[in-house]
Amino acid sequence: MCLDFSDYVPDARSANLAPIGGLPYLVQESIVVRELLLVLEGYQGIYITTPPLQNEDTTRDFNVDSSLDLALKHTVEELIPCASMYSTLAQFVDSAGDPKMGMTVRAFAHAIRQFLRDYKSFMVELDDVFRDGQLTIQRLHSQMMPLFPALEMMAGIVQTVTEGKLRGGALLSALHDRVVRFSPKKEIEQLVLHVVTATAVPFLRMLSKWIYEGVVEDPHREFMVCIYNVEIKRSKQQSDKGNVNTGIHTCAYWENRYKLVQTMVPDFMEEYTEKIVLCGKYLNIIRQCGEEISVADASPLAYNRDPRHLQMLVDDAFTMASGRLLTLMMESEDLITRLRSVKHFFLLDHDDFIAEFLSFAAHELTLPLSGQVVTVNKPFVYSAFEDALRYSTLYHDPYKKMMKPTFSKFNILQIHAKDRKNHNQISSSSSSSSDILLGMDSFSMNCEIQFPFCLIIYDEAKFHYQMLFKLFFRLKLIEYHLSRVRMNCKDPICRQYKPYCLPFVHQMRDFINSLQQYFSAEVIEPLWHAMMQQIRTAKTFDEVFVLHREFISTCANDCFLGDRDILSQLYRLLDGCLKLSADLMDPQFFAGDDCLAKIDKMRARFTHRMVSLLEHMSNTSETREFEGRLLSAMHRLDYNMFYTVKLAERVREKAQSNSHSSHASTAAGTLSSHSSRTSSHQAPASRSVASLAIGTISRN
Repeated sequence: MCLDFSDYVPDARSANLAPIGGLPYLVQESIVVRELLLVLEGYQGIYITTPPLQNEDTTRDFNVDSSLDLALKHTVEELIPCASMYSTLAQFVDSAGDPKMGMTVRAFAHAIRQFLRDYKSFMVELDDVFRDGQLTIQRLHSQMMPLFPALEMMAGIVQTVTEGKLRGGALLSALHDRVVRFSPKKEIEQLVLHVVTATAVPFLRMLSKWIYEGVVEDPHREFMVCIYNVEIKRSKQQSDKGNVNTGIHTCAYWENRYKLVQTMVPDFMEEYTEKIVLCGKYLNIIRQCGEEISVADASPLAYNRDPRHLQMLVDDAFTMASGRLLTLMMESEDLITRLRSVKHFFLLDHDDFIAEFLSFAAHELTLPLSGQVVTVNKPFVYSAFEDALRYSTLYHDPYKKMMKPTFSKFNILQIHAKDRKNHNQISSSSSSSSDILLGMDSFSMNCEIQFPFCLIIYDEAKFHYQMLFKLFFRLKLIEYHLSRVRMNCKDPICRQYKPYCLPFVHQMRDFINSLQQYFSAEVIEPLWHAMMQQIRTAKTFDEVFVLHREFISTCANDCFLGDRDILSQLYRLLDGCLKLSADLMDPQFFAGDDCLAKIDKMRARFTHRMVSLLEHMSNTSETREFEGRLLSAMHRLDYNMFYTVKLAERVREKAQSNSHSSHASTAAGTLSSHSSRTSSHQAPASRSVASLAIGTISRN
């Protein structure tokens, strides 16, 4: 234990001593030198005394006999701060023996103890010189002053640590800051490097355990990674979106199991903390899959003032852990084949079973999901899906058992793709705007994701897949109903209206087919092939994770799931197609004399909505990141420029209407000036929007 004036007992005889000022100068000097040697080593003197400390955080003060020669007193006062700083260090070392303070604090205290041991050895040498009669006050001053910066620096660190109650990574940050600050002074730099290197040993030992074995050995909670006891509770909404095995085999578990403790992150590790967390997390995932973790290639970690040294070691450990997990996913878990199965079922690129399925289940899907007397017969729908799958190419899919049809209690328009936590109600027509959720709105696919595949198809990615399935399935459903309308035209009652009915049906079919071609040829397939090529050359799991995340999020955005306005207008058209096909299938529709007028009105309404959609897409393409995708979609939807002509006619009508209103307001008298300015601003604005839309479509 360091001696910090702990053996001080007031000596009654000292009170009877004559003041030191009455003694000759040389005697005073000899006494003062002896007193200084005692005080600098932590002992109480007679003419240089210190009162007891009020608390541990107080800096020790000293009292010097007022009768001392002024020159000697001045020298003593210059040396006294060394004793005060020694006292600060000694107090910290004595108090840091408690194991609860943590391993890094104890390592720091041990480094200070070594410094004080060297300091005391130096003081013993000075004491020998004094006994030989060779130590004067000036020589003592010249010997002690070079130590002053080191003592000052060490005492400053201790005060910072004590006041901030620093430990773990926070303590290393403070020490590293001192290394940078004192780097020009070589002697101080070496001392600080020694202290921080010794202090970092237990922290880096914990870091090595984590990045090479995935083990957290942190009994005093001073490491930068903390293990949380995760209790996963599945909400009703999550159950509706699809069940994932509860327990540790879930993406949510691994996302919340290991967390970064920001206050314990050393400043020189800030740039690669995410990799540090992922290293151990991946190793634990590998271990959970039954694989053994080998530490034969582990490199020893040691503090270096250049952060790039540790960063290279962490990068190597991260590459090794992520690469091992990728190898496990690609070889043992057959990642590419599983992703291809997800694409087949959710993105419907192998849809040869849809027509067969709808021939049995189309009527059931028009019924309410719940809350009515007659509702969807879910077992019948599931059975029809399984029967249709038997005659499909997907029947031989190795992972078809993962895919199950389901009914989810949310509408695609009720949840915005970019903010799915806020279920904003978006108005739509027919079933979408109704409080009653129909089977066609809630029918979806579910994937029983197994560990560790759930790390790729995580909750948000799965949600995007389900949203895309709902959109694509709706197109297939409308296509099926429109094909039935064509067959219905063979009925004797409807045959006479066939020349008027079929062109409108073809117009709607062209719209559906154009959307399907855009989604498939312009979005899904190019992005899929690009992702597959990069996955095959990926070296780490993180590369695959990022590639798949970008793939599914880009698909969702380019398929308009990220734009509420375009999506709502698109669904108005789709719901309109469903309603129109239902009307055209109703024999009573052709019974009245106004049948042709109703067909013309229906066609005009559909055309008007198509023009509105294209106009909105044209305006949006100027500000959206995927402008090229929008232009491709507009080109496919208006491949023959039919809607461009309609849009031009609408623009001309708006311009003429604004012009007429301007002339009328001019003749009104007192309001002429105001109305003229209003019309002059409105007409060019309308023309600019129209010209943008027409020009954009025409260029394609």
